[in-house]
Amino acid sequence: GRLADHFERKALLVSSLAAFAIASVGCALSPSIGVLLGLRFVQGAASAAAPVLGPGIIRQLFSDKAAVRAVGFL
Repeated sequence: GRLADHFERKALLVSSLAAFAIASVGCALSPSIGVLLGLRFVQGAASAAAPVLGPGIIRQLFSDKAAVRAVGFL
């Protein structure tokens, strides 16, 4: 999307994976249901980036024919 056009796709993917991991630890240590729900929301938002950014990164790395084949492995 627009963020991927403005920033580097790899950096967005790594930051979303890091946010998911940090939110997962936060969920495990959450002191209340409210904190748990908030962190689960962060997990959902962070995990939504991977299926969008993955094919974009593949299209950026491979030629047309190889990209189609690589996306098929996803």
